[in-house]
Amino acid sequence: MPNVNSRIDTLVRVGAAVCLNLLACSLAVADQESSAKSVFLKYMEQGRLVEYTAIRVQLSGCDDFGTLQLKVQNNVAGQQRITVLAPIAMQGQVYLDDNDRYVQFFPDENRMLVTKSPSAYLPSPRERLAIAERNYRFSLSKGPSIAGRGATYVVATPKDDDMPVRRFAIDEKTYVILKMETVQGNKTTVALDTRAIDYKQSGSFGELRIQPATGVRTITVTEPVRVTSNSMAAALTGIVPVIPQTLPSGFLAREPEILGTPHEQFIAVRITDGLATATIYQFSTKGAARFASLPPGSIESTFGKIRFAVAGDIPKAMMQKLLKAFINEASKSTSAYAPSTRNSVGAGLRLPDVKTPPPVNFGVRPTMSTSPERAGG
Repeated sequence: MPNVNSRIDTLVRVGAAVCLNLLACSLAVADQESSAKSVFLKYMEQGRLVEYTAIRVQLSGCDDFGTLQLKVQNNVAGQQRITVLAPIAMQGQVYLDDNDRYVQFFPDENRMLVTKSPSAYLPSPRERLAIAERNYRFSLSKGPSIAGRGATYVVATPKDDDMPVRRFAIDEKTYVILKMETVQGNKTTVALDTRAIDYKQSGSFGELRIQPATGVRTITVTEPVRVTSNSMAAALTGIVPVIPQTLPSGFLAREPEILGTPHEQFIAVRITDGLATATIYQFSTKGAARFASLPPGSIESTFGKIRFAVAGDIPKAMMQKLLKAFINEASKSTSAYAPSTRNSVGAGLRLPDVKTPPPVNFGVRPTMSTSPERAGG
């Protein structure tokens, strides 16, 4: 019969082995997550500076147009020109982000819209990743090659079940994005897919431009005005910004800005969780801006003298959660107009970069909008 000391010694050795196995597994998971974040960061920092031409399909974000077929050209300066090949209703439209301006060209009207480049307003890749890693777990997975290119698959699993899993297929040699999809429940949605890609000699494209027909009508869209005080916002829009102290699911807000024409001004608060983005619009129910149309897929509700609307690349359940958070914050004020420590410019969490985001062109015909990845730049 084994003695007590012998049995204790055996248990200690077994326990030590189990602990070592658990530690090894934990280190392997941590190492994989670190590798996944490293690949994702290289995609954001390096992939956008590769010269290539690609044929891609991308969700338009508008039910009327569905999926778009695109020709994408990207140069070593990170400039990107996108030409719509299909559907016929948008065929020939060109979108150029040259890191300074974002130009939209509509050939059937010989018209160009010019705004500030979204690239100028995005947080740096490292800031985006720092925000995202608070809200997602990153891992690597296996998948097929895309357009003849070997791909590394980075999976971002949200910590909030109302947000979808995001899966990025990244070229294993160039770090250019090849495919993006979201998975929620049993539904997988392909947001972007590459059908063909041709890498060019570095610098062969030169500067990317749009060369419209003679007599093109150019419209420069007025940039948003950053809100610097509650009194300023109230004077221009009839309301002051409502910003909760904390937002659901780890979202962070930028400083609010004022959009619209001089007679139809309203407030917009841009938010992100590092990967997804959304905008909370706030309108006075008494002004002309209350009639402004909203982006496709948005939801809205009215509290007191403020009409709230949420739009973005997030599920309806998350839109509802965000809308509720803003309405609950508004309800804490004695008046929808009253500036307070909660209902104020200074309230709420902020992104480290507080540059004003680009405007939304309300009242303009439906156009293709690009994600922060700019269709894979």
